[in-house]
Amino acid sequence: MKTLITIILILSLFIPTILIAATINPTLIWSSQTLTPIDYKGRALPTKGSVITVNALLKNNKLTKTNYTYNWYLDNTFKKNLSGLNKNTFEFTASKSPNLTHKVQLQLQGQTSILATKTINIPITSPKIILFNDYNNDLLSNLISLGPGMDIMIKAMPYFFNASSKDELNYEWKLGGKSTSSSQTKDSNILKLSIGDGFVQNVLSKTFEVIVNQPQGVSEEASKSIRINIINSK
Repeated sequence: MKTLITIILILSLFIPTILIAATINPTLIWSSQTLTPIDYKGRALPTKGSVITVNALLKNNKLTKTNYTYNWYLDNTFKKNLSGLNKNTFEFTASKSPNLTHKVQLQLQGQTSILATKTINIPITSPKIILFNDYNNDLLSNLISLGPGMDIMIKAMPYFFNASSKDELNYEWKLGGKSTSSSQTKDSNILKLSIGDGFVQNVLSKTFEVIVNQPQGVSEEASKSIRINIINSK
């Protein structure tokens, strides 16, 4: 009888811990603060040099602080200074190149044991440029046609740069390999491209390119090019 009572007492000490461990399933949610257009509905993707924040959600997908110890690992290296009691947010700067990933692991520890382990892989991308027709905000295809005397307002929208505003970036415009500019727009990321009058006997095809770079902080650059066919519309 005494043996049975002893077993029951021992189990009573461990069962709560076992039940807690069985019910805890942390979710890791990451975010980054790279540049995106105001109407962008997707996730801001991290690039090299971006600050990435990882939050551990425990109960009902909410941040909770219930005297757990959060042990954080970045690429299999324990981050002691960022770990500890109730430290459910982990922040680091991406150091990987595009197309690689950072591995973040959380070990959630109770008073006596590890309650749960969760791992996520965060992909690192590169900055992107998407071109739009600023007259109607349509996405520009890789080939457009213009006739003599026509013009187009080309808007270059930067994505995922380590910048707080598109105006912090430099924009270099080229047509047929030669730099071109426009003084008729107030926005640095918009170029008014005008085709001069005159008869075009054959289709004239030129490459239009915009190169965008970050002049301060992290060295970043992205480019986008399309083909422009200049045709005689008469």
